Amino acid sequence: MIYKRIEERDLSDNVHPEVLIDEIVSLKGNETAEQYPKPIRRIAVYNAEHGFTIKLLNNNTSHSRHRPRTNLRHRGDCLPLEQNTSNHMI
Repeated sequence: MIYKRIEERDLSDNVHPEVLIDEIVSLKGNETAEQYPKPIRRIAVYNAEHGFTIKLLNNNTSHSRHRPRTNLRHRGDCLPLEQNTSNHMI
């Protein structure tokens, strides 16, 4: 997936340590940019128990930037982008 980072949000100390990235992006692929023209939220979370990173796209950018874990509770709003099953963190 091709995207452009618009804003990388700071992760405060009260954010779960497995949340790696919380950023606002715009999609740049021909078809995806047409389907999703507005900026979306990209969150990456490392699952230490199972050793993989999952990246989520979320069209709800109104949640607090200090609580990206809130987005994960509303899984109906999230679209799994990809799951990295290697032991590498992004």
